[in-house]
Amino acid sequence: MKTLPFALIGALALAACSEKTQDSAEEMVESAAADTAANAEQVLSDGAEAAGNAADNLQAEVQETEAEAAANAGDTPPPPEVPDDYAAE
Repeated sequence: MKTLPFALIGALALAACSEKTQDSAEEMVESAAADTAANAEQVLSDGAEAAGNAADNLQAEVQETEAEAAANAGDTPPPPEVPDDYAAE
């Protein structure tokens, strides 16, 4: 009979320890979820910023290419003449 109180004390101690472990695990999961959400938000923000920068850079390249094409429009030599024997093939 003397072992019953020790077993009961041991079971209660184990249950308390288990509850603390469970609480710690829940806190860790909640913290990890919050970190993941914050990281996902940052990745989306960075991605949107990068896409905007790429669009701006592309627009600048298009404008530069159009300006160069307009400036060189009169400089284009005529195409070479094709001999008659090539045209028949």
